[in-house]
Amino acid sequence: MLIKELKYLKERNLKTIYVGGGTPTALNMNQLERLLSFINDNFNVSHEYTFEANPDELTTEKISLLKEYGVNRVSLGVQTFDNELLKVLGRTHNFDDIYRSINHMEKIGLDNYSIDLMYNLPGETFQHIEDSLNNIKVLQPKHISWYSLIIEKHTIFYNKIKQGKLHIANSEVEGQRYERVIEGLKEIGYHQYEISNFSSDPKYESMHNKTYWKNNEYYGAGAGSHGYVNGERYFNVKPVPHYINRMKEDTNAIKEIHKLSNKEMYEEEM
Repeated sequence: MLIKELKYLKERNLKTIYVGGGTPTALNMNQLERLLSFINDNFNVSHEYTFEANPDELTTEKISLLKEYGVNRVSLGVQTFDNELLKVLGRTHNFDDIYRSINHMEKIGLDNYSIDLMYNLPGETFQHIEDSLNNIKVLQPKHISWYSLIIEKHTIFYNKIKQGKLHIANSEVEGQRYERVIEGLKEIGYHQYEISNFSSDPKYESMHNKTYWKNNEYYGAGAGSHGYVNGERYFNVKPVPHYINRMKEDTNAIKEIHKLSNKEMYEEEM
């Protein structure tokens, strides 16, 4: 259904493509190659072509396939280097998976990768942040995204915190951890160019993410995706089963469109 939607996209020459969220490397090899092949045959990407990936799903075969089809950047969902915290988060990868996937990316020349991390996790200490900084110093990735954990209502985390089964630090400690993230990355050569994003060199800043920050236009496709074209924001229906059912009926039935007023445009620019 994603490919069906993409067929309706009239613009074929793009500066960036970002395939993410969910995690596209959850696809099996045949599904992944089908998607990559379609993109390769139908779109021209002039600059940045990013895939999101989980370390345990990013097998050597999938990494090689991404490289073969022109992907030149990977955003790796590490979250933390600590195995116990990974279990708390419900992640299925471990420390060894992180280094294995990175080693193979570097081996085949796909070395422009970003490490995605989180801080203010349940059970986290300042030492966990220092350990992450030490691993970054060893790996020397081109880019780091380091976000504070956001607790959404009606999620498993939210319910466990309400029940007292999990505990996260207060906002003052969260702020101190954020400051240490900024300082620690600066000490090892990363400059901050956005609230949660850091790069080893300006040329490795995420072009795609900066599109949002500069309030430029972009297309979105897939369940729950957003787009912004010709002064209109559109939002695709989610979750995936609803998206699939709507796509079977009518491609236009998946979208909710909002035309921005001049006032809204000014506010968004600010």
